Amino acid sequence: MHVAGIVCDLVKAFDCVHHRSLLLKLHVYSIQGISTAWFMPCVTTRTQFEKKLLSATQNTFSGWHTL
Repeated sequence: MHVAGIVCDLVKAFDCVHHRSLLLKLHVYSIQGISTAWFMPCVTTRTQFEKKLLSATQNTFSGWHTL
């Protein structure tokens, strides 16, 4: 038996595209419903925080920011 897997991290790909334009283009190309719902969380509900290294033993974190 053989086992294969493909893992694709698309999060960084969405950083290069204007999110509203992407959703509009999906709609224009008739990609709607469940397919669009799959993309929505990737472009609308993303958050990030920053970690700052103050010294070898001390870090500080920013609050969460919506992108």
